[in-house]
Amino acid sequence: MANNLVAVISRAKNNRVVQNSLFNGMGFAVPFLMMLLFTPALVRWMGTEGYGLWNVAVSALSMMGMLEFGLGLAISKYIAEFDADGDYKGISVVVTFGVISNFLIGLVLFLPLYFFANQISVLFESDSIPQEQIVRTLQIASIGFIPLLLRNSGLAIPEGFQNYKVSTTIRTLQGGLVIVAALLVAQWGGTIEQVALSTVVIMWLAGLASVIVAYFALRPLPISFPYYEKSYISKMLS
Repeated sequence: MANNLVAVISRAKNNRVVQNSLFNGMGFAVPFLMMLLFTPALVRWMGTEGYGLWNVAVSALSMMGMLEFGLGLAISKYIAEFDADGDYKGISVVVTFGVISNFLIGLVLFLPLYFFANQISVLFESDSIPQEQIVRTLQIASIGFIPLLLRNSGLAIPEGFQNYKVSTTIRTLQGGLVIVAALLVAQWGGTIEQVALSTVVIMWLAGLASVIVAYFALRPLPISFPYYEKSYISKMLS
């Protein structure tokens, strides 16, 4: 019985699907548990409405990150497919199209929220938080759209090569550091805008780290960037 259990565990450790599933689960579980653990302290230091505004801003960033129209999944899928075929032109097109598209989507999301924050702020009216503070918090949060989508593009590249460990590490560190930074800023008496700014700084660092990881994943391959070929774009969009 013990030998069978050891054999099952050994096979699971060497199974890439099991490993990737565990890494993905860890990437969601660690930030969630940290948020659950430290929410009372954040509420105490930021105030209920201040915490609520920051949480809405962070949640909005996460939800808007889903508006990449599945580009992250498409990048990893086609990189895996073209890598298996040794088609480096295809990988070049996927990387070019994915990164540029996600950057443009991030820009499109950033501009209206930043410049129309005053109008949007009426949705979050509060008796204890001045409207100007709400406007500034929304504008600061909007700056996080571009690095969020660049992170998604960057991490999709190693995932296309079936390396989920590095992408999970970056996502987990980002989620943990966002909470730690918010705790530190709030404990030191920082404003809601400063807490939001700490979140955006962490997101830019995660975006930069993702681009660096993508670069090193692609560096050994004979690819070109930027590279465009219509037939590959048509295949990706079909």
